Amino acid sequence: MKVENVKIYGLNESLIASGYPMKIDISDFEYQVKNLDYWRSNGIFDYIINQNNQLIGLNTKDSCKICGSNNKVQQYKNTGDYYCNKHYKMMYRHGEIRPGYNKPNNINILEDCAEIITTDKEGNETGRFKIDHEDIIKIIKYKWHKTGNNYCMSNVDNYLLHRIIMDAEKDDVVDHIDRNTFDNRKFNLRLTNKQKNCFNSNIYKNNASGIIGVSFNNEKNKWKAYITINNKQKSLGYYDNINEATVARLIAEQQYFGSFSPQRHLFEKYGIDNIDEKEKLDDNNLKNTGNIEFKPNLFYAIQHYKRMCKLTNTPIGAAHDQALTGIIVQFDLTFSNKAWVELQRYHFIDFVSSQSTMHRISKFDLSNQYNEYVDKRIIVIMEELKDTYNRTQNKDDYLKLLYSNPAGFQLTARMTTNYRQLKTMRSQRKNHRLPEWREFCEWIGTLPMFEELCLKKGIICAK
Repeated sequence: MKVENVKIYGLNESLIASGYPMKIDISDFEYQVKNLDYWRSNGIFDYIINQNNQLIGLNTKDSCKICGSNNKVQQYKNTGDYYCNKHYKMMYRHGEIRPGYNKPNNINILEDCAEIITTDKEGNETGRFKIDHEDIIKIIKYKWHKTGNNYCMSNVDNYLLHRIIMDAEKDDVVDHIDRNTFDNRKFNLRLTNKQKNCFNSNIYKNNASGIIGVSFNNEKNKWKAYITINNKQKSLGYYDNINEATVARLIAEQQYFGSFSPQRHLFEKYGIDNIDEKEKLDDNNLKNTGNIEFKPNLFYAIQHYKRMCKLTNTPIGAAHDQALTGIIVQFDLTFSNKAWVELQRYHFIDFVSSQSTMHRISKFDLSNQYNEYVDKRIIVIMEELKDTYNRTQNKDDYLKLLYSNPAGFQLTARMTTNYRQLKTMRSQRKNHRLPEWREFCEWIGTLPMFEELCLKKGIICAK
């Protein structure tokens, strides 16, 4: 048995179409297909799916209780639970599962963003840092932790998350617009310089007024407004009440700091004109750093995957796995005559083209056409019959050659079928007495996402 030149069509389209049972919005359908293709093509989709699959192990002889791995699973006698080789050794040595500081971060996929979950050495959660879905590709290869000043930093080389996301050069400064270091989505980040970054600073803990640049002067019994420019404090005057001092400070911020004003959220409340149109445009340009026409969303991709798994892992004949018929598979298959006869019983696997015994048997190199189970004495007889016919061109000699051909004669054909038919074939033939059927069924299990869609290996689909 040999399978070559495999082509698969409609995998992404079928995952999406399973969610459109009544009416398809073409524009949304095209976006969803492109979105799923984006995540599957760069490997992030498989990473996230595997991560989610491993959050809960099945605790069986084939699945580790902790991670779901099937690597050398064995039962730990003291607890009766099943563990993979790694976690079994941990239980044997320590009597408990230790989290491990270098375990990859879990990534929580939300509808509008993703969260990197950081932990300490004991495995306790220390923070959740938001990023855009498309930036998962940039950060996935690093292990991240929360620093003392609430930034997200890689364990190796001490990369800061917000700098990785913005592709910052050595001299660039990246500013969190709302000063929330846990929000590292691109609309909350901008490239700037050190001075402007200092403009957009948090209020000091010892500030008694609650307003940056406003304090009470006990000697004059008035509120003082001030602003710091180029490391020099500039007085903005003294006022009888805090509101007047606040307005003076905000006007100065608007003038000197523009979009980097740390208290721009108060402008509307105190009747201060917001930043001018040019600065608004610049700020929006900084926010819209992604592709406006196409913004990938991993949440949608996983939702389609989960729904498809739920439908297609139903029993054969239940009719809920109809979406599998949209996943078309074409391949060159080399089978023996015996296996070909059995394969033709299936209605939804078709021949595109094939080698012909009827017209080509006298042309084949018969020594290479039979499988290893054909007796060599029969091959010798077949070679003699072929030589006789090629010499005489007699019809009776041809029929002797044709009808004497054993079941182990192998032919190659181009086939076309779909995942639903292959699901049925694998279920019925995986333990067949013919080794080529068993090999073919093993190959079926290696097709993209076949295990998750048809063999209940996608644990996430049950959540």
